[in-house]
Amino acid sequence: MKKLKGIGVSSGIAIGKVFLYIFEPIKISTEERDNIPVDVKRKILEKAIATSKKEIKILLKNLKRAKKDKEASIFEAHLLFLDDPAIKEKINDFLEQKFSLAAAVKKSFKEIAVQMETMKSEYLRERSKDIFDVSDRLLRHILNKPIPNLSSLPYPAIIVSKDLTPSDTASLDRRNTLGFVTDLGGITSHTAILAEALGIPAVVGLKGITEKVKDSETIIINGETGEVIIDPDGQTIKLFERKREHYEKRKKS
Repeated sequence: MKKLKGIGVSSGIAIGKVFLYIFEPIKISTEERDNIPVDVKRKILEKAIATSKKEIKILLKNLKRAKKDKEASIFEAHLLFLDDPAIKEKINDFLEQKFSLAAAVKKSFKEIAVQMETMKSEYLRERSKDIFDVSDRLLRHILNKPIPNLSSLPYPAIIVSKDLTPSDTASLDRRNTLGFVTDLGGITSHTAILAEALGIPAVVGLKGITEKVKDSETIIINGETGEVIIDPDGQTIKLFERKREHYEKRKKS
């Protein structure tokens, strides 16, 4: 049994098996160039933008249907990124310099993200993750790569990951997601805000958690205190089951 402490960002107690979610970002050289005509690359880009918008609008619609208008605004911002004339102009400039479409998109979004990461405000620094989320979706459509999906888990589980994007969090399998824990993240991240709105217990900022657990191993998380217990004994499980019952009663009242 091992006890760890992270940042509790969404209240609630979850007891269950680990589902390790290892997200592999697309690896692209930002110096990649080709001789594909610019107008052909623009058509591919417009198609990828249209598909990305369609998917984001579904996330937006689902949150609005759940009366989470404030949280839905996160994805309204994602749509604005895709239509941002400054980003489109950057992409076009790189295409004119014969960069590949994927390299041009990655370079353009990365420049914006780097600017945000250097800002003093923690809130604005966290927004760089939203830019990464949008650019990753767009790149996957450009390169015909599958989009990571947590909308159907194989068993009721606590997701353990390095980090979750806002899109990951909004599309979680609500029936089987008991909670989640991440290596990275802070209290102002959109992932944390969505977890709280959706009522999913969550602990973030637990560096190295992905290396300390195994798939299907039992863990306990307390989204209020930031406690995480790996491989708890029977007595500890019973204690947290009672705490969970008490929390649910308190929540109902």
